Amino acid sequence: MLVEPFSKGVISSLSYPTSQIRYSRDEGTLRLVLPADLSVELYRIGILPQDVNIPVRISIGGRPVGRYIVNDVRYPTQSNSPFGQVTFTLTRVLQRKARSAGEQPLSQPAAAVTKTYVTDITYYLDETGELAQLPGPARRLASFLTLLIEAATGAPSAGEHDSGIRCMAKACRGTIQTSLPPGQDEIYWRCQACGHNGVIRSWKNTKWNQLKGIDETGAC
Repeated sequence: MLVEPFSKGVISSLSYPTSQIRYSRDEGTLRLVLPADLSVELYRIGILPQDVNIPVRISIGGRPVGRYIVNDVRYPTQSNSPFGQVTFTLTRVLQRKARSAGEQPLSQPAAAVTKTYVTDITYYLDETGELAQLPGPARRLASFLTLLIEAATGAPSAGEHDSGIRCMAKACRGTIQTSLPPGQDEIYWRCQACGHNGVIRSWKNTKWNQLKGIDETGAC
């Protein structure tokens, strides 16, 4: 499989046993199931973009199948489960003839799909718990997630909280709202302007968890 970031015409590919890669495709949607270590590597080396507005060209079996935007990422559901598989859902971006010189050649995705990013923060950390050495896009995403962890765990209440953190989506000037429902292990976040949203998992034992100090004090 070939994945090409839609920028500067640079083609990137990664050799991997095809027996461990599964995909299905219907009208306008591509679903990829990849080994988790391969998925992390695709982000590390910048083949998969962190910006939801950046499409990638995808070829399967040497045949181009179109340009797609990553709409949804699903990591293994249990933190104590093996480092299994990651499921990507992508929506095709239609190319159309520009009406004028200033018009962008790409349209919006064929169907409106809520972009939900389900991320495990530990995939971006090294063995010491610090941010791992990552390329620019992955580093920016990881830093963004740590800010959201701090905001959600430091909020005065468990309900929705305006973090004041700027949305990562290109050209969006909105801010992120976080929530940490009582008794749950997931942090929910959403841009109030564009709807860009996601879930953060495995944050409890990280240095950005502001609740750790409170819990430890209460246990004394």
